Amino acid sequence: MSGKKKQSKEIRQYRRGRIKAEFICIISMFALELVILISAVFVGCDHASKTGNCTVPLDAVVTSVSEERVLSQNTMKHGGNYKYITKTTVTVSVMTDGIFKEKTITSDAPYFRKDQKLKIYYDPEDPSVYYIEEQMEKTRETLITLIVIAALWLAACAALTLLFAKHYKKYKNGE
Repeated sequence: MSGKKKQSKEIRQYRRGRIKAEFICIISMFALELVILISAVFVGCDHASKTGNCTVPLDAVVTSVSEERVLSQNTMKHGGNYKYITKTTVTVSVMTDGIFKEKTITSDAPYFRKDQKLKIYYDPEDPSVYYIEEQMEKTRETLITLIVIAALWLAACAALTLLFAKHYKKYKNGE
């Protein structure tokens, strides 16, 4: 086999491998895009369900905020290296209206402070379903963040797909 044919065969093999790698990369990126979109849908559905059904407002106040250092659940899985996390427990006193029976509720949200006034909304048909307004604002922020990330990731996927199509066309034409 002449040197030129051997080199041409090596170049074709390199290009074929590169095309496969680019294709796998694009499939992986679209799979991640799908995960981001599914996450956004779940967060959005939870947000819509709670804000749509929980319409009766109640006043509440944070009565205590406690922090505790606890051993991480993953400590034993990682060879016994001790890792502690801070667990926040917030106790909220609710001014009930006779329908909502919980006089005290707890939250693990670390951004509340003692004596902070809160709004709680509950579902009049099922008073056991409720949310704290400030936590729902954080959920809305998470949803917006997921949508922005999904849009940017989709743009990156589209750009890489166009680049892949260009490389694939060159590969098929033997360039």
